[in-house]
Amino acid sequence: MRRRIYDFLAPLLVATLVIGAGRPAQALESDAGQPLEVEADQAEFLDGEQTAIYRGRVVAVRGTQRLTAEELTVKLAKGVVTRLVAVGRPATFRMRHDDGQWIDAQAGRMEYRAADQTLVLSAAARVVKGDQTIEAARIVYHLDTGSAEAAAPEGQRVRTILNPAQRPEPQAR
Repeated sequence: MRRRIYDFLAPLLVATLVIGAGRPAQALESDAGQPLEVEADQAEFLDGEQTAIYRGRVVAVRGTQRLTAEELTVKLAKGVVTRLVAVGRPATFRMRHDDGQWIDAQAGRMEYRAADQTLVLSAAARVVKGDQTIEAARIVYHLDTGSAEAAAPEGQRVRTILNPAQRPEPQAR
């Protein structure tokens, strides 16, 4: 299933927690200027490979953005993030959208790939914004085009819940 769901998935750019330079179009503007704080039971920095690996109860916070995982791997090239992988049971991401609603995502694995501008949520991926939900084994979001695919293995299905907008109640005369 391929459909344009930019407003729904764009704010899930987990990579913005680490990149620092960019800000997804729908994130709170105040988040962009906030420092990134990462806590974990262990941290390993491999300078030769330009890689940082955080393990054990990882929590990364920047403004309203919060990522939790069992392991977070950040790969750099010349100081720029090229790949980010969060793994957990599940890994979770939460942030406030600029319209005031919270966006929650969870998956066994979340991966940002800068080279092809994709964010991949896999292993029981679920995204919730307000009363809208998408669930699939795998969700791939293309940052450059705003398009996304949600896929399920054979015998399973993609599930999307889109609730109608609330209409204001008529005022009594």
